[in-house]
Amino acid sequence: MTGVADITREEAQARVNRINAFRAELDELEQRGAISLTDEQRAQLHDYHRNLIATLSERFEVDRSRAESQLSLGLRIVSLLGAAACTAAVVLFFERFWGVLSTPVQVAVVWIAPLAALAGAAATARVERTLYFTALLSILAFGCFVMNVYVLGTVLNAVPSPRAFFVWSAFAFALAYTWDLRLLLAAGAICAITFFSTSILSWYRLPLDVLFSRPESVLLPAVLVAVFAQAEINRKRYGFSQTLRLAGLAPLCVAVLILSESGTQSRIPLATQTVEHLYQLAGFTLAAGMLIVGIRRRWTETVNLGAAFFAVLLLLRFVAWWWDVMPKYVFFLIVGVTAIGLMVLLQRLRRSAGAAS
Repeated sequence: MTGVADITREEAQARVNRINAFRAELDELEQRGAISLTDEQRAQLHDYHRNLIATLSERFEVDRSRAESQLSLGLRIVSLLGAAACTAAVVLFFERFWGVLSTPVQVAVVWIAPLAALAGAAATARVERTLYFTALLSILAFGCFVMNVYVLGTVLNAVPSPRAFFVWSAFAFALAYTWDLRLLLAAGAICAITFFSTSILSWYRLPLDVLFSRPESVLLPAVLVAVFAQAEINRKRYGFSQTLRLAGLAPLCVAVLILSESGTQSRIPLATQTVEHLYQLAGFTLAAGMLIVGIRRRWTETVNLGAAFFAVLLLLRFVAWWWDVMPKYVFFLIVGVTAIGLMVLLQRLRRSAGAAS
């Protein structure tokens, strides 16, 4: 059938959702007398939609009804829980019997586990279209691979190095881009940010475990991940740009938030209070930028994160300014009035975005 040759599963699902919404609206319009179709027109339209949905379902196994959509959501949740449980089972099993294994056997086991899970993922990807089992086995392969690198480093008495995060990131990205797995894409992005952050620390001859006390090292790699979200390779895959934007912007917001409250963790050679004020200004600027850009480009996840970040920043400023100098009921009254003002502002922005669309 024409129109379905070069689309993805997500686009096919969106098409089915539009058809179902159209059918419901058409029924409503006919009941209200706003439109009237002949029996022949209604039959032709029904047959066209039925054949189109059958074609899309056969090719992509899309959800044809709300019940199927709810079951698919349940499958995704169960596959995630299953992957976490299987990974925990493997790790705990190895931990239980690790001491009785010789070093060569330990090395062989930690290599076999991720390879076996990876082979299983490749096999299931050939026979299933929804990739639920593929996602489960891919997450298990990633968890085993993380354990693999960690165990090998322990067995060989290797010095802790950022390179571990690099290989974890590369493996997660390889799985994500092979089978369009957004959870592993986020894991790869976080590992990449951690790799670059810890590499910066190593350049300063600092131990890797001071990462959380030196959040400035997160700023640049987090920005780079958010920028990489707009690459063509990500825009062609459903949800990849949104996932990478969140994976980059969320650590960026957290780092700025920490520095705005604890200037002693910054390496900027200025007074602590000055550094905090600079990062407070940077935080509000970042939140405003996320809201503006997110609204203009219709990036819902960016707008939501920007609004949440702005609210947290503002609440912390209110606590710092007024918590100790005014009655608590007045403090919470100010917070409530401010929240109402922000709701009015966001409603106006929402109406403006709707009018522009």
